[in-house]
Amino acid sequence: MKTITIIMLLAISLMSVPIFADDTQTAPPGSAPKTDDMYSLVRLQLPPAPDGFDWNFFENAGFPKPRGWFEHSSLINAGGVTSDTYAASPKDFSAANPFETGFTVNRFANLEKFQKPKPSQSTIMMIKIVMASHQKEDIKYFSHSQKGDFDVTYFRYRDAPPGQTPEIIHQFYLANDTTDNLDVFIFESPEDQWDRNWTLFGAPMLSKTFVIPSFPNN
Repeated sequence: MKTITIIMLLAISLMSVPIFADDTQTAPPGSAPKTDDMYSLVRLQLPPAPDGFDWNFFENAGFPKPRGWFEHSSLINAGGVTSDTYAASPKDFSAANPFETGFTVNRFANLEKFQKPKPSQSTIMMIKIVMASHQKEDIKYFSHSQKGDFDVTYFRYRDAPPGQTPEIIHQFYLANDTTDNLDVFIFESPEDQWDRNWTLFGAPMLSKTFVIPSFPNN
């Protein structure tokens, strides 16, 4: 849950075809329905969730959540730029008692509209902040591609501040400069539990995470 602080500091209808983490694409034009109607339409298109998971929605994002996990969310509106955060973990947590293993969704809307770096540029800024404070050997994986309107980035690194439990943090960025949205999906776990937790939770969640491109900005 350490990465939330860094990210916060930088502070879509049948057109609602889900855009998955491993299959991003540009949605066709159309008019967006109300949020609840949109979720209902998307649910009709979804396959069954993996065993032990249920489909969950937060703002423009959909993902399978492990049954029994605790969840909390928050919303910040700073000068028109909205920053929505959702987090889930097998153990209950709070700002004062953050989790070590968990999944986080951060959605930033109206960035360029309100004179902030556009979503694709914000992605670069966030990653550079992490890389500046970590050694080269801490960077485990980096991948970047363009899929339709989406700037897609995967970034994984080791985080081990003095006196804290070493963690592996996997980030998935979906930046859409056309809709002026940036979605950041994060799975993190203590390093000594990473292989198990990634197999049981991280990979099933991230491989089926998607966004709804036509989701209206706040």
